[in-house]
Amino acid sequence: MVKLKSSEIVKGFSIVLILLSNSINYWIVFGDELKDIYGFIITILDIIGPLLYIFVGSLSISFTLNKKMGSYPEKIYRNKILKQALFLILLGCLYNIILNPNLGFPINLWGWNILVFLGFSQIICYLAYKLVRWARLVIGLSVIFLTPGFRELLFISKDTNLIMEAIHFMIVSPFPNYSLLPFASFSFFSAVFGEVIYESIILNSDRANLHSTQSILKYGLVLLACGLLLPFIDIGLVVGADNFDPSKYPFLEAVPILKAHNILYIQGLPLFLLRGTPSNLFLSMGLALLIFTIFYYYSDILHKNGKLCRILNIYGRHSLTIFFGQFLFILVLYQKVTLLLFFPYLILYIAILGVLFFLWQKNGKSILSLDWIIDKIGGKTKDYIHQDHYPSRS
Repeated sequence: MVKLKSSEIVKGFSIVLILLSNSINYWIVFGDELKDIYGFIITILDIIGPLLYIFVGSLSISFTLNKKMGSYPEKIYRNKILKQALFLILLGCLYNIILNPNLGFPINLWGWNILVFLGFSQIICYLAYKLVRWARLVIGLSVIFLTPGFRELLFISKDTNLIMEAIHFMIVSPFPNYSLLPFASFSFFSAVFGEVIYESIILNSDRANLHSTQSILKYGLVLLACGLLLPFIDIGLVVGADNFDPSKYPFLEAVPILKAHNILYIQGLPLFLLRGTPSNLFLSMGLALLIFTIFYYYSDILHKNGKLCRILNIYGRHSLTIFFGQFLFILVLYQKVTLLLFFPYLILYIAILGVLFFLWQKNGKSILSLDWIIDKIGGKTKDYIHQDHYPSRS
């Protein structure tokens, strides 16, 4: 059975960075004089942490669709996708309630966290699978470039029009971490690369594997270049009071450091680090492809499985459970750690998680973990393989 081993490894890499980012956000105590420094660090980790996780998650969904479709009636896999998507969305709603109790029920049910977005991403990837490649790229580009204007329109109109307010609530939400627009573009782009990788792997030839690696690397560099060059023709190279429009970039409301210190943005932040801008989206996808290419070439082409890859694979196989359960640990040291003690605590924290999930996987076969539960959702087919059914195990 064709498998994409690197997707688990990259997810493990990204989940470790997510743990680092959230630990900085919630553990470290610091004054206003350091807020910009920590803000820069968090925005960089956002690109190679959560956004990498989202992109690779969507890519592995697309890979699985290409692998599974055609073996059995489409209805079987469509129903699996819809059930898993619904589970992720409901899990994301529970996550919102836990993290945002002050907003009040039922408003705090809705919010675009990673879990909710990944649920919708499964549906988007299924729809994108049915399109030709050029159509996926056109839709992805349209989402990237049209979203800022559309979101600004919603922001301006939401207080005067009930329908626009409802649309704004659904599209942006009270917690706009990873809202449908513009991050749906990730799903359309990843559908293209997931198909390219699948086609090369099933050919099982060195020439095809080398070609796919070069193609992914090339497109990654192109997207990276677009992300770095777009600021020169957008609102400016850096963010400042003269060009920052909060109506276009509501994602900053989701950064705890900025909320805690009551600031709208990080002065002098490069535009490509401002989450949700076209340049940020291109940069994020470009970096995601480059990072993925390294692990893809090492584990899927050269078939090497070093200690680092095995460790990251453990985190990747349990990424959903780790993401949901991390705040049980984070709350223990909420705003109690100085910079001097941060890294010892962080290393110990990540190591304990790794050991716990290794033992759970070895002795309990990960039974009752969230990743195990979602694998079981949707029933079975006789060619079902545990590692391949849910996208995080592709």
